[in-house]
Amino acid sequence: MTLDDAFVSTVQSIKYPCVTINREKSLSLSTDSMIRSFICVCNCIYARDKDAKELIRVALKETYCLPISAYASAAVKYAFRQKDELNACWNSIDRKLFGFNKCKSLKGFICGLGRLHLNDILKKDRMIFY
Repeated sequence: MTLDDAFVSTVQSIKYPCVTINREKSLSLSTDSMIRSFICVCNCIYARDKDAKELIRVALKETYCLPISAYASAAVKYAFRQKDELNACWNSIDRKLFGFNKCKSLKGFICGLGRLHLNDILKKDRMIFY
């Protein structure tokens, strides 16, 4: 591609903090780097604060990890699969914090704490954005 007789190189994707925009016919986003950053931050919290109470860990998770997992969620629309992957990461950290096994549902437990699931947080952010 040229612009004023100067060659302009093209790239397959561009990374904007935590979101990768892919070059396709329509706008496509990749959440892989977001998931990696989210898991890295959560593991750091879990490793450093082993003696902290569970509710303190939940507050730390929401303070440090939520901005990573909800970044740009109000402005872009994630595919259903991407939302599921992000929500699975969010739930896996809660399972690790509270000692739940993979078969048990966290929905009632999280609601009992007065917290929202990631899907609900993403919906709320989108509503506030509009």
